[in-house]
Amino acid sequence: GNVYSDQGRLEEAIAAYQWAIALDENLAFPWIGLGSLYLVEGRAEEAFAAYQRAIVLDPESEAAAFAHNNLADVYIEQGQFEQARQSLAERLRLKPDNTFAPLVTLGVLARHEGLPESDEYFRQALAQWEKAWRDRLQTPAALLDNKAIALLCLGHRDEALETLAQAIAAM
Repeated sequence: GNVYSDQGRLEEAIAAYQWAIALDENLAFPWIGLGSLYLVEGRAEEAFAAYQRAIVLDPESEAAAFAHNNLADVYIEQGQFEQARQSLAERLRLKPDNTFAPLVTLGVLARHEGLPESDEYFRQALAQWEKAWRDRLQTPAALLDNKAIALLCLGHRDEALETLAQAIAAM
């Protein structure tokens, strides 16, 4: 599924994930991949169900952490910001060694809702920047984009614009 998805062959990727699930429906990662493709296709309810299935299969696993992270995207798309924050908090609990992007998202959600902890989320995210860059768990452009968001929200406009220029160049 991952190979087809990376090539933009979404229908084949969905079929591959469904095939993997048919072989062993108790593996969480095919459910996560399937959910991600459903979300790309605008099928939020099916994405939600796939992510929930991955969480139920092994609620304390790394897979569950990824599912919670992606589930937050579904909640955000549906305007359910409190649920998104809860899902991201669970993701951070399950996988505390890679917190950069979830902290930026939590900061944006908190800022959107007028919560005072938004700046603290951004500061925590920026404190994780070097590790996030070194580990490359996102594309360089996505990492730089998230850094620019955190910088801008903390009032570092010039540095944010410079970082966005780097993100564009990395695309």
